[in-house]
Amino acid sequence: MTTLAIRPERLETAETRLALDIRGLGKSYGRMQVLADIDLQVEPGKFLVLLGPSGSGKSTLLRAIAGIERIDAGTIDLEGSRVSGGKRHATPEARELAMVFQDYALWPHLTVQQNVAFALRRRHLSGSEVQSRVKRMLERVDLADKSTRYPNELSGGQQQRVALARALVADPSLILFDEPLSNLDADLREKLRVEISTLVAESGATAVYITHDQAEAFALADEIAVLDGGRVIQRGRPEQIYRSPATPFVAQFTGLAGRFCGTISARTGDHVRVAIGEHAMTARKHETLSSGVPIEVLLRSTALSLREGEPIVAPAGRLPAMISELPATIVDVAYRGAAYDHVIDTPLGRLTGARDQLAWARGTRCTVRIDADSAFAFDIDSRVGYNSR
Repeated sequence: MTTLAIRPERLETAETRLALDIRGLGKSYGRMQVLADIDLQVEPGKFLVLLGPSGSGKSTLLRAIAGIERIDAGTIDLEGSRVSGGKRHATPEARELAMVFQDYALWPHLTVQQNVAFALRRRHLSGSEVQSRVKRMLERVDLADKSTRYPNELSGGQQQRVALARALVADPSLILFDEPLSNLDADLREKLRVEISTLVAESGATAVYITHDQAEAFALADEIAVLDGGRVIQRGRPEQIYRSPATPFVAQFTGLAGRFCGTISARTGDHVRVAIGEHAMTARKHETLSSGVPIEVLLRSTALSLREGEPIVAPAGRLPAMISELPATIVDVAYRGAAYDHVIDTPLGRLTGARDQLAWARGTRCTVRIDADSAFAFDIDSRVGYNSR
């Protein structure tokens, strides 16, 4: 059966057109809802990363933007054109976008040059223009000397660079990335991440990129949208996501050194004093909290530092300085290149990622200092629906 492309409907507006405008998007498979009330607007030339665990809905959302999946509710507009919504569903070919897949998705019977040229088949260009564009693009991804090779003669990193060249050669306004680095080893991931960031920026294209790797998301994104349970939980610049997580899930998924439970004993401004057994610490409050309610304190590794000697204990009932201290014992140490990461035991539980320029010997007794601005206090009831992965 032949599928007919639906010409996108033009949406006239006096405002600057968004590269991507998603409103109220919903998608279900039978009784299982995988996306609900998704609202995302992306300006031209921005790099948006959809960050979330497996099952969060990020792949389904990317496929819906591409036109591979039909949506059940809401609308998708690309550069002022309605491509999904109601009875309208423009095919992937009609959306004039490019996609880079996790598994490369190269034609095995075509050479590198032919794979990249394939993206230009609908542009009605002369043969010399196609060859010129392909040659320039292969030079940009450092594959000019591999143009006559077949995909099975290339490494994984080389195959993904072919896929990237194929996506960029037609100058698309929107490029979708489906976890393109997940099949590569650590060194290749970092190298290709830089290439993706540089080439997309040079092209001026808008990018939507999905990943479950928070370090990858922070390195690439102009903005991050964190997904869980088919909903956007928080959106913001990488610094905002890391420094001001909106929920315990966001804090957990973007990296924690540990968590403690306690109750509020004092408060001032944006901070609270949390009583935890016989100890206490200061943390930033992220909810409307009342004294006496159960609190969970989530700690970033950036909150932790080590010093010799005994901890300084603040007087009970008073809000201490922005640095709290606990007695600690070094359990493990790992060299990370720029510094050493330590695992420590405290009277309140184990903490990881305490970084120091020097290696502390296992078994050493010391004091861990906790910076209140990297400690987040949440109402413990806000963990409802929170996946503790």
